[in-house]
Amino acid sequence: MYRNPALISVAALAIVLTSCATKPPPPVKEANPKTGTYEEKTLTFGGRYLVDKKALTITVNGDAVLAGSFPIFTPKLNLKTKYEGLNIEADCYFGSVLTSSLPGPGSIIAGIAQGQEGVSADACEIFVQGVTANKLYFQLVNS
Repeated sequence: MYRNPALISVAALAIVLTSCATKPPPPVKEANPKTGTYEEKTLTFGGRYLVDKKALTITVNGDAVLAGSFPIFTPKLNLKTKYEGLNIEADCYFGSVLTSSLPGPGSIIAGIAQGQEGVSADACEIFVQGVTANKLYFQLVNS
């Protein structure tokens, strides 16, 4: 059986280049939408978190109204805005920000500390007019 070494090399190179060129999408976390009525207005809250950029966006009725990024080693983010005459606030705690900022044993220590505090989930408490409206929990949708 005759094998052409040049043809085998080209085929192998094509396979390697194809596998290198296909990068998986960056990890994203999303919150399941939650709806409520406030001052006779129906508001649906949602959110999206870009893990690699540590960038968070909170939506109201599909409109991106709050956005910010978590600074390094800082799992808390507070955002405020006005939407259709209502004061909207998000008080967020993302445990994954801290654990991903501390490699190796540091992330284990951060996880233990968060567990003792009772906070480790990636979540935002949403306030409308200063009153708790909903809580959004973010889950990985791709990786």
